[in-house]
Amino acid sequence: FKMNKKKLIIFDVDGVLFDSLKNMEIAWEYTKNKFKINVGFDNYVKYLGLPFTAILHNLGINSKKQEIQKYYQLISEKNLNLIIPFKKTQKIIGLLNKYQIKIAICTSKDVRRTKKLLDKYNLKFDAIEADNNNQRKGKPQPDQILSILDKLKINKKYSVYIGDMYIDYLTAKNAKIDYLHAGWGYSKINQILNQY
Repeated sequence: FKMNKKKLIIFDVDGVLFDSLKNMEIAWEYTKNKFKINVGFDNYVKYLGLPFTAILHNLGINSKKQEIQKYYQLISEKNLNLIIPFKKTQKIIGLLNKYQIKIAICTSKDVRRTKKLLDKYNLKFDAIEADNNNQRKGKPQPDQILSILDKLKINKKYSVYIGDMYIDYLTAKNAKIDYLHAGWGYSKINQILNQY
């Protein structure tokens, strides 16, 4: 596809705009210990991109999900300083603003932490779709992306979603918009291609 025809770039947060792996690992370790969960971070990472409760479900954790989520988010928020933007994040956002290309966020991270991060680094977006207590279906369902397109009144063909996990690719595919893979993120493109 032609990038110069795009009017909207939608970004995932973790692994695309921000490096949050250390934060996630610490939050998961604390959560694991508190709730006596016998699942290592290496298994947790496999499901990154999914809504948190879906990650728990995939890990075989089906009780106390809301309680576990609250605690995880609390620990993550206490260690927000461990989440840092990738070096080029601010530069890319600045460039897109300069060329008046709309920018949005589609993430499984909760609204509160997402907004705190964006405020901390003074990043402004035209639309944000984050996990808002399951008000909208999360990835890989297309609902969040469709909501962004609707809010900004932009046609699918002028939009692209940048992600770093298979789940992001599926979300873009389900929303019927173009997908770009962030090679610096948490999964390599060949891992995605192998999942076809």
